[in-house]
Amino acid sequence: MKSINPLGVTRVSAFLICLVVYLFVVSSYFELSAIPQSAIRNPQSGILRFSPGDRITDLPLIGVDRKPFPLKKFLGKKVIVFVFYLDVCEKCLKQMKEMDDFLKARKLKDRVDIVAVARGATDEEIAASVKALKGKRLPFHTAFDPDLLAAHSMGVTMVPAFVAIDKSGDLLTPAILSLTESDGEMNFLDFLSAVAQGGDVSYRQLLAIEEEPAFMQLVGQSAPDFGLDGLDGRTYRLEDFYGQYLLVFFWDIECVPCQKQLVVLQRYYENNSETHDFEVLGIVNIKDEDVDMAQSVLTNLGVTFAVAGDRDTVVRKNFLVDKSPALFVVNRDGQIVGARHGLVSDLSVFLDPVLQK
Repeated sequence: MKSINPLGVTRVSAFLICLVVYLFVVSSYFELSAIPQSAIRNPQSGILRFSPGDRITDLPLIGVDRKPFPLKKFLGKKVIVFVFYLDVCEKCLKQMKEMDDFLKARKLKDRVDIVAVARGATDEEIAASVKALKGKRLPFHTAFDPDLLAAHSMGVTMVPAFVAIDKSGDLLTPAILSLTESDGEMNFLDFLSAVAQGGDVSYRQLLAIEEEPAFMQLVGQSAPDFGLDGLDGRTYRLEDFYGQYLLVFFWDIECVPCQKQLVVLQRYYENNSETHDFEVLGIVNIKDEDVDMAQSVLTNLGVTFAVAGDRDTVVRKNFLVDKSPALFVVNRDGQIVGARHGLVSDLSVFLDPVLQK
């Protein structure tokens, strides 16, 4: 009987282990390199969150056979609409049928691919989801999101939800909850029709989103200088904060979103100011007779960071702020590196990546 060389087996085993590790590292690199730089990763959950304009070349979806869903096979050919649904959701199935009928009537079936996405965590869920589509005679591609990672990455929190990407994989819309209802200039079906026919339309028309505020042009520039009297009697100047990050928050006394943002800012300030080395300066639009009211608001909300009054609104105008609330991030060198308009409920998503640099 021929003997086996133990040393030879050991070498082969070591080679195979190294090969597996190498392939894992390479595949991980290519997976990460496909992630858009603008995609936001939630620090708590670790889940990517895409925004319109991001390029998506892959998603954590599977097919009926539980193999990875081949998204790349669809790219370069048609506009793709992902429809997130539940097999027991009659509204979902009704709107999916409505979209199918719309595409047929407009003769757009050859320009738009529909991918129906259900959870499919078990074989039973997959079977029920496929059966629901067949019952309505919906000739859609099917995909499944067992861990809901794709849904979370596209901001889907309710069903039905519709998300569109163009031929190149660029995300055209955030999650839209209705085909026909809209506060904007057009609904989702009109938007889809325009995009499929090569029209130059923006998701802003779909959602009635205001144009980008003027102050966004200040990002990347030096922050306007200022010197303001604080409600605590101190004087606050921009140069006083050089060497650390500064969050400049413009607000108004009777602005409800502003007060909500003050609470969120205070919580973030308490939990992160030492870790990230930053200060917050609230700038409130007030007159002398409004000081007591402003102090009362701050006391009731438990705000402890510095607040100064912009009595003649010069600073507000220099920052190009025409509507509150507005938040700016100024770096250690006095340069504006980020800005947001409106209520930002999850400041960690916006601020952590900036303040950690």
